[in-house]
Amino acid sequence: MLTALREADLILVGPGSLYTSVIPTLLVEEVTDVIAHSRATCVYIANLMTQPGETQHYSVADHVRAIYRHTRSGLFDYVVVNTKQVTPRLLRRYHQQGAEPVEPSFEELDQLRLRYVTGDLLQEQGLVRHDRTRLTRLLLNSFVKSRSRG
Repeated sequence: MLTALREADLILVGPGSLYTSVIPTLLVEEVTDVIAHSRATCVYIANLMTQPGETQHYSVADHVRAIYRHTRSGLFDYVVVNTKQVTPRLLRRYHQQGAEPVEPSFEELDQLRLRYVTGDLLQEQGLVRHDRTRLTRLLLNSFVKSRSRG
């Protein structure tokens, strides 16, 4: 895995459960060292919804700050942020479970000196999830094609 990170042009982190998936992976010191010293573009893919009892009321910037607090600052070059609103019907269902959409917090991301890429990444089929096709297209258009031009 460390070799793959060292050789990568693009490193993607997330989406996933902040405290039980994303941060534990980054607690491995060798992983964060390789990411921090890599020439690759490192992108955090922000979650769409908060998790009850874990990230309630967290914004995208709160997620990034939590990662930095437990690992090291400055790991990410960009954050991918969804801009599409959850439908009211599904939003009510998530609210009953104590979850809410993760607020983009663009001003706070600016204060963290993080660039961001936005798009309609929402897929709703009984659950809120990232639309894989739109997310992949956004990543390719934002990071891969621009590298091949330069």
